[in-house]
Formats: sequence, structure tokens, C-alpha cells
Amino acid sequence: MLWENIFRSLKPNQIVDGFTQINFAALRAKGIRHVICDADNTLTYGKWSLSLDNRNHAVKAVAAGWISALVILSNIVLESKRRRLRIANIAERLNGCEYHCAVYPHIKPSKEAFEAVFEKLPPDATYKNTAMIGDQLFTDIIGANNLGMYTIYVRPMAPEAPWMWPKRWAEEIVFALTNWRQNLT
Repeated sequence: MLWENIFRSLKPNQIVDGFTQINFAALRAKGIRHVICDADNTLTYGKWSLSLDNRNHAVKAVAAGWISALVILSNIVLESKRRRLRIANIAERLNGCEYHCAVYPHIKPSKEAFEAVFEKLPPDATYKNTAMIGDQLFTDIIGANNLGMYTIYVRPMAPEAPWMWPKRWAEEIVFALTNWRQNLT
């Protein structure tokens, strides 16, 4: 029962190979109106530049009315003005979307990190009509699932720094034990 509950908290509603594979029109048909999105390895290649394809896909989703709002949620374990400016720059390149830099100890997957983002979403935003898009099961997906949000796991865009390897290995074990990659699209 314990493992069942843990795996349920980690299971994304959808798994995609890249951000551009997300069908925002289909999300809208499911009642998803708002999106919270991780930055690093979800929208950007590692910690570097925003992919032009990802940028265009996000801007098109908002312009077409498939989603009402897109907010970037990025963790900052150690306070850094440079990191905040980088996330602000990514948000600006997404036609000025909102962003929130979650600072330790209130980082994903904590409820406080997500609640701070909801202050930047339109007033009609609820956990049920908002999706979380991210590349980490143990932060993005589990935090959003615990709040009842729709979750989309995006396979990481770039190779990881060595300090991330243990977390990625743990994710691979979860995927191997569950067969989610074969059963979700």
C-alpha cells in the first residue's frame, strides 16, 4: 500500500519526449486552462538558452487561446540574482509571461512553491484546471500530483550535471518498475 501511494504520487498523466509534443488544444478540451512550467531541461537546454521551437510552441498556445496563462516555476536552492535574471529573461522571451523563483526551503515539490505561483495566475485558476509541465518526477510531478493538478513529464532536453545523476537514476528505476513509458502517451 505504501509503495502504491508513492508510485501514484509520482505518476504523470502524460509523458512526452519534448515540450513541442504537448497538444495544448487537447489539454483545453480536458478543461486545462492554465499551465505552470519548469524552465531548466523542460523549456531550456540545460541551464542555457530557450529553444526557439519551445518558445514558438508556448507563444502559439497562448495566442490561440488554448491556455489562458503560462507561468514559469523554477527552484533556486541558493539565492542568486544571476539565476533570477536568467529566469526573468526566459519569461520575457515568452512574450512576458509571469514567473516565480522558488527559494529554499519553499521549493518544488512544496505546496508553498505552487501556491506562490497561483498568485500569478488568473483568479479562475484552480488545481483542477491547471497543468504542471516538468522534467523531474521528484519535484515537478510529485508536487503537482499531491495538489491534484494534471501533470506532464517532459524527458530532459540535455545531459545532466553529475550532482543530478542520483535523482535521474532513481527516476529510471521508477520508470523500469512501472512501465509508464509504454502505457502513457
